[in-house]
Amino acid sequence: MKLLRGLLTLLLLTIGMVACATEEVKTLEKQEDKQASADNKLYQANCISCHASMFDGKADEIFTRKDRKVKTVEGLKARVQMCATNLNLQWFDEEVDDVTTYLNQEFYHFKPVAAE
Repeated sequence: MKLLRGLLTLLLLTIGMVACATEEVKTLEKQEDKQASADNKLYQANCISCHASMFDGKADEIFTRKDRKVKTVEGLKARVQMCATNLNLQWFDEEVDDVTTYLNQEFYHFKPVAAE
């Protein structure tokens, strides 16, 4: 009987730990979704109209065209910084990084640069 009670307790603890881990994953996913949404809004508010004007109303073509200029994540970040500077957006480095990350995830799919 003690063995059965011990196994039942262990099972309940395991279920509780799995439930907590699942909630943590959901929380992290929600935070990532919020960040992606915020980065997308930053892009939508500041970049899309210029891109659309260059590609006959199809802003995404700047990223999907066969002869696109950006070939690396570093090049993408430099391009985002150049656009922000040209538009006098006065973005912080974090905003440049956020838009770079958003564009990479959405269109480019470059491998992330390893942290040194």
